[in-house]
Amino acid sequence: MIRIVTAFLVAATAFSATACSKDGGGECEKVVAHTAKLIGMEIPAEEKKQAIQRCEKEPASVRACALKSKSVEELMSCKPS
Repeated sequence: MIRIVTAFLVAATAFSATACSKDGGGECEKVVAHTAKLIGMEIPAEEKKQAIQRCEKEPASVRACALKSKSVEELMSCKPS
């Protein structure tokens, strides 16, 4: 079950592997916490760390969209602009 959640979390935070922006460390912690809240599960520490690292590669617009999302569907629709 944890692997399924991790795969979902990775998908939710890894929209664009080619974009790179390292300014989102604190923001990415919020994105991962918000994602966990939306899916209703606690994310293990090591998987959280990996998700934060992936999030840091995302453009600020994707991180902002993720933080504003109110459902899993909205979260999954966040794409680089």
